[in-house]
Amino acid sequence: MELDIEEYIANSHHYRGWVINEFATLEKQIEAFILKDLQVMNLCGYEMQTVILDRLTFEAKRQSFKKLLEDKYLRSGFVKTNKKTFPFKPLIIELNLLNDLRNMFAHYPLNDNYRNLNKDTVISLTRYRDQYDHINFSGEEMDKIVERIQKAIIDIDSYNGELSIKKFDNLPF
Repeated sequence: MELDIEEYIANSHHYRGWVINEFATLEKQIEAFILKDLQVMNLCGYEMQTVILDRLTFEAKRQSFKKLLEDKYLRSGFVKTNKKTFPFKPLIIELNLLNDLRNMFAHYPLNDNYRNLNKDTVISLTRYRDQYDHINFSGEEMDKIVERIQKAIIDIDSYNGELSIKKFDNLPF
């Protein structure tokens, strides 16, 4: 069966738009956490959003989120040691990995060379930096990326609110 390149391109645009929209939602969730944690909504929420947050990179927001969580845990009595790390460390690692994917979808051009596609490919991106290659994604892989983003959004929201030392009693360390 011959690949219909125009249909592939249209579908690729759909998938790219879908995943970029999910990343935008993730970024807004981090911003919402920052605004709520700093308790600036009533004082200067609009200015904080439009003057500062809208000008920060995703990475800067991720680092700010991490610092706010560290401070929140330390104020609540958590003691970090060599063997005992912050419980949110896996989320921070996941946000870093997701940022790499976000950058690929935002900056890598679409591969429209049908010879580099396989039958399961719904979108293929062309990497030019450091090496030239094509990164193919199947529909199943796209679903998993979106699931990871949506889980991260839920996980970020779970850190809203106050912490108490009692929450640390169940931690596996």
